[in-house]
Amino acid sequence: MSFTIHTKTTAPDISNTILENFEQAMGFVPNLLGIVAESPFALQAVEFVNHHLDDSVLTPIEQRVVTITSSMVEATACRQTFSRCET
Repeated sequence: MSFTIHTKTTAPDISNTILENFEQAMGFVPNLLGIVAESPFALQAVEFVNHHLDDSVLTPIEQRVVTITSSMVEATACRQTFSRCET
């Protein structure tokens, strides 16, 4: 199974604006967000969580630990789900 890694020019219109926000904040658009951009609702959820994480009491390093850990958990769940579909 392959996924399209969207850019600002290929993403759905709603996702495009959110990708621009991430690019301004981070300096680039991570591939994971390019993939998630296929679903504007999922990308909106990521944006919502990141926005509220920035407003949390966690330090910037703790915030990154949370985002990296959640990315790893999501990637593992995704691999497990799709590996079941391919067999």
